[in-house]
Amino acid sequence: PNTFGDPFIFENIVAYTLGFDYTPIDKVYVGMDYWYLRSKEKGFGLNNEGVLKMFHRELGHEIDIFASYQFSKGMKLSLLAGYFIPGQYYKEERADVEFTTFSSTPRGDSEADPAYQVEFGLDIDF
Repeated sequence: PNTFGDPFIFENIVAYTLGFDYTPIDKVYVGMDYWYLRSKEKGFGLNNEGVLKMFHRELGHEIDIFASYQFSKGMKLSLLAGYFIPGQYYKEERADVEFTTFSSTPRGDSEADPAYQVEFGLDIDF
């Protein structure tokens, strides 16, 4: 689970997904994906008493929704929204983390908050 700091490396992660996409009318595309994320192996670290502990493998659940509209042959507007619900791995109290606002490590206080993302895009091809 410590590889989240590097967006190009996904070691020790198992990602189960279920999704669909649909084109209700010409030029419109919509879809949704559900992800269940867990690690292959349990992580380990120090709990608040300083004792080595094996942590839970459940990383969390994510739901992504996306849509696009093709205005013309060379122009497309798109939307992506994602919502991540932290799993037990992020909800365990631990003393071996250095948390900052932009840190990718677990907080360590067992109060992991959900995360969300919204992206809008305009593709222009010429």
